[in-house]
Amino acid sequence: MMPIRLLDSKVEFVPLVMTVSDFTKYLLMGIEEDSETFRIEDRGQELVQQTLVKNTLSDDDKKDKQEIKEFVEDVCKWGGYRGIATRVNEGYPEKTNEIATAFRDACAKKDVREALRCVVKIKHLAVSFGSKHLRFLDPEKYVVLDSIISEKLGYPRDEEGDGYKAFVDDCEQILKMLKEQNVPYPCKERTEWRIADIEMAIYRKIRGKKAPRKRS
Repeated sequence: MMPIRLLDSKVEFVPLVMTVSDFTKYLLMGIEEDSETFRIEDRGQELVQQTLVKNTLSDDDKKDKQEIKEFVEDVCKWGGYRGIATRVNEGYPEKTNEIATAFRDACAKKDVREALRCVVKIKHLAVSFGSKHLRFLDPEKYVVLDSIISEKLGYPRDEEGDGYKAFVDDCEQILKMLKEQNVPYPCKERTEWRIADIEMAIYRKIRGKKAPRKRS
């Protein structure tokens, strides 16, 4: 795993260096490119607050099942692989309770490793797209760990979640640093920095101008 160094005005990964101002710059670039980000976050919050509070979904909960199906579609499309949603939702609406249970269990976990283990139990969701769903269910707690970040910074995508936790922990350190330095939050749609914002800025910095947007 790649270590990070928190300096007064920059964060150093190996082999990536970001200044404090880079987090503002690259977050804005990422949000501009992924204009659906905040809408999908809102949808995720609605699921957590209104749908996942139910212990199970009955045959009468057609709207809730549709919401879960469309949430999966939104997240996979955001990640650049909409076809994954088709495979995940295969068996809809009967399979929807399985997905809802995995999401519900994940949201109840305090340890991000355990949360990741819950979502990767869903057929066709590995660490990359499992973490994407976590990120949209709670952007204050979870980040995305995809192949681009894993290969560049060395965080392994193991399904036990150790590499994921290491990346979350490092993002939390950076988040704390930005708040301690009173770095203004640049997006009007939210009021303060979240851990998911840190990851988005890192991802956008790594991507550069010519790299593909797809987040496998």
